[in-house]
Amino acid sequence: MPTTHHLHGEIARLNRLITRIASKPKDESLLWAATLQELHDEREALGLVVRNRSVESGKKVVSFRRWRDGPRAL
Repeated sequence: MPTTHHLHGEIARLNRLITRIASKPKDESLLWAATLQELHDEREALGLVVRNRSVESGKKVVSFRRWRDGPRAL
């Protein structure tokens, strides 16, 4: 499992990719629409992991499984 620092770096990389793809000419936008959506979805998922880790780290007793896998972890 990657560290939170690594996840922040990955989110920054995704932001750069999203910016580059979003700045493409209009005539290419349909070609990149699916990729752009996938990048947005991945960035959102990583952001949720980071936020969940932040919430879990603020608790007195941290559930490693919830910290690692999210609030819906069994």
